[in-house]
Amino acid sequence: MRTRAITITEISLYTATEEISLKGTVHEGQLSFDTCMFINSTQLNKIINQLQKENEETDVHASFKSECDHDGNLFMWLDTRNYAHASISMEQLANEQKQLLIRA
Repeated sequence: MRTRAITITEISLYTATEEISLKGTVHEGQLSFDTCMFINSTQLNKIINQLQKENEETDVHASFKSECDHDGNLFMWLDTRNYAHASISMEQLANEQKQLLIRA
């Protein structure tokens, strides 16, 4: 089984829509391709924690830049292209929530 990893180039979020997007390059064996995917806040926390762990010299939280729109909503982004380590295994992004069955 091949290991799949993504080298993150940018993370962005907009508070009005609560969408979080992740841009980067996916690597699987000899194949690599650029991608943009939507992630949830749990996955964002995993990514930030992993980036901070691998880039101890950088304060990842303080590296986020932000702008406010005319309605007061924030657009925030993190550029990771200058990070020494910005690759994360795709398995770490997998949603680990268990599906619950509710019976009435």
